[in-house]
Amino acid sequence: MNAAIAALRDEAAETAPKIKTITIPMDKIKEVIGPMGKVINTIQQETGADISVDDDGAQGFVTIGAVEAWRMEEAMQAILNIVDPPKAEIGKTYMGRVVNITKFGAFVNILRAVTASCTSRSSVAASGSRPSRTCSSSVRRSKSSSRRSTTAARSA
Repeated sequence: MNAAIAALRDEAAETAPKIKTITIPMDKIKEVIGPMGKVINTIQQETGADISVDDDGAQGFVTIGAVEAWRMEEAMQAILNIVDPPKAEIGKTYMGRVVNITKFGAFVNILRAVTASCTSRSSVAASGSRPSRTCSSSVRRSKSSSRRSTTAARSA
């Protein structure tokens, strides 16, 4: 063996499958899997990675495997976004999709788990019904988005 390879390689070959396991809290397993496996299947389809979820009674284990490292990283990031959703910062500008326009403003999805409330009339008028606009008005954690996550976890 030493004649073929004198020392260990820092990284595996490009064509070698990559596998990574991360631990998640037990209460997040249902959110990662989703109702009838919808969330995990979507992540697998979008990234091309193979994902398996297991637990030992105290914590959950998510194993992600893929031939290309970038596919594994994308799947891992999607799962980490479910386990610990990104948080919007007040005063920052985000690109998003207008999901609802009301009399007092608009609701814009800026991150998967965060909805921004735009109360500026100019932002609402500028956004119209076009799918993506910049909204830099007040950003706050949406109760409805956390309700959606809780509902999905309960139904799973």
